[in-house]
Amino acid sequence: MPTVARHVLVSGRVQGVGFRWAARAKGEEQAVTAMLAWLRRGPTAARVTAVEAVPREPEGLSGFLTRR
Repeated sequence: MPTVARHVLVSGRVQGVGFRWAARAKGEEQAVTAMLAWLRRGPTAARVTAVEAVPREPEGLSGFLTRR
């Protein structure tokens, strides 16, 4: 299966609840689809209000990056 990439912006109560730590994952299309489904829920204390996912070309990607 080909590797895919998404640029994702998650909104809501997602700080101070372990969201970034719990979100670290990457991979094939099936794994990314499952990850996006999880991002819509987040960890137990999170209250996700929106998720925007934009397809990106996976060229040159070598890891997972979280930003504040």
